[in-house]
Amino acid sequence: MRTFLKRNSKIITFLGITFWLTVLTQLPVVWTGSIYAGGGALILAAMWSPGIAAMVTQLIFQKNLRHFGWCWGKTRFQFLSYIIPLTIIALVYGIVWLSGLGVLSTDGYALKVSKEFGIEPPLPFVLSVLVIATLGLAVNSIAALGEEIGWRGFLVPELAKKLTFKSTAIVSGLIWAVWHYPIIIWADYSKDIPAWFALPIVTVMFVGMSTVMAWIRLKSGSLWGAVIFHASHNLFIQAVFGQLTIKNEYTNYFASEFGFLSAIGYGCLAVYIYYVYRNKPVHNKPE
Repeated sequence: MRTFLKRNSKIITFLGITFWLTVLTQLPVVWTGSIYAGGGALILAAMWSPGIAAMVTQLIFQKNLRHFGWCWGKTRFQFLSYIIPLTIIALVYGIVWLSGLGVLSTDGYALKVSKEFGIEPPLPFVLSVLVIATLGLAVNSIAALGEEIGWRGFLVPELAKKLTFKSTAIVSGLIWAVWHYPIIIWADYSKDIPAWFALPIVTVMFVGMSTVMAWIRLKSGSLWGAVIFHASHNLFIQAVFGQLTIKNEYTNYFASEFGFLSAIGYGCLAVYIYYVYRNKPVHNKPE
């Protein structure tokens, strides 16, 4: 036991600090039952808990903030990170619209985007989507960066020193999923979906997403692909396709962050990556 703790002291320290920072930031959210408590500042602070924990841990053990993947890396990885969530989410909502599980509606969307960004006069629909796809990505990246410094900047490379790629992806994905459980069970993160349904779906989806992001992180040596991937997913599932859909009582069971079609999409991609790299190393390039 002592040997295990010594060999994994860096990861254990990171997880311990993350736990207590998460308790401090998520407890008021759970207490109020709303992820919008404090005007959203508390949930933003919670999203930065893993990043702060990672930086504190790195300062304790290494006395510097290197090796998080601060370099930009090859742009093709950042492009893939933007396109993959967009493609999967577009396919999911395409199925929803075509099947009648939800209805595509552009009414009022352009006006809402214009008001959100303070643009006068209101933009045409196509331009409003472009604004969301660019400026919206930048805004979402601020929150995503906090998580990704922790999960993919620190945890994935540390796990990869000890585990296979598949185990690294699954373990980091499970930790990431469990980290969301309190606001699913005791707050309104999944307000339209019961927790018994949301928890397994989120777990499968996050492990799938974690696999893709771990591959991008280790293959490129850059943190920014994971940040863009995370921000792209949140942006398109929440602020674009979700807002363009008139939902019925079943829609969120198929699409949304708790829809099983979303989980299947990311899960299939993860299985493909596991298959391709079953006998190949995933190199973490110099940063």
